[in-house]
Amino acid sequence: APGSGSSRPLPSLSPTGAHHPMLRTVRHLLFPDLSSYGAEPGMGLLDPDPAEHARELLAAAKPHHRRAVELALCDLYGRRAEAIVRLPRGVERALAHRLLHDPRDLPLLLNFIQCGLWLAFSLTLQLTLLPRDGGLSARAVGLFVVHVVVTWAILGQRFILGMHFAAHRTLISPRVPGAALLNALPQLVLANFWGMPAGMYYLHHVVMHHASNNLFSWDLSGTNSYRRDSPLALLHYIANFALHTFLYLPYYAVV
Repeated sequence: APGSGSSRPLPSLSPTGAHHPMLRTVRHLLFPDLSSYGAEPGMGLLDPDPAEHARELLAAAKPHHRRAVELALCDLYGRRAEAIVRLPRGVERALAHRLLHDPRDLPLLLNFIQCGLWLAFSLTLQLTLLPRDGGLSARAVGLFVVHVVVTWAILGQRFILGMHFAAHRTLISPRVPGAALLNALPQLVLANFWGMPAGMYYLHHVVMHHASNNLFSWDLSGTNSYRRDSPLALLHYIANFALHTFLYLPYYAVV
């Protein structure tokens, strides 16, 4: 019944655990902890005191829904962890209110900025430090390892999830000159460095997946025809997704 779990304490919005600070930081980079999110006062983006709203939602939640509500609250009132690189407060405020369509999307913009800066830095190192004869060396292996770890282990989930949001939301305000091009940069330029050809993500995810609503074979990523408890079905799905995308998506777009 509603309110049956209202006597339980509110979910914590601050970091917990007694791990070494360095280990906790590394873990947070790889697996952002939603429970560490808290509002950023002064930015005018989020309510700095979620307690009253949280109590109302938790009081109305059914017992089997309570955990989902707690996670939603942790995500709603967030000091976002996606942006590792932060800009001066005044610059961030100016970007939020003068460049963005919705100031709440500032973490999304910062996420794309840090991804672009990292790629520019890593590619510069590779072009200047790698041997020109293409031979394998300790330096080449070291640059490869660092690039893969940062690009995929640290920034991979941040960029791909950010691109998903940007595919559904207008990031840069239409009143900004060149907004259409700026909004397309993540999918046309950055996505290539995470294995997604330019423009393919929007075509696949928004045009095909959401329009066909998981119904195979109209939706290439549809899962209705697969057994969810079969490892072989999982491997077949992955192979189908990886091999047929380049052939099926252009056909889908044309036909």
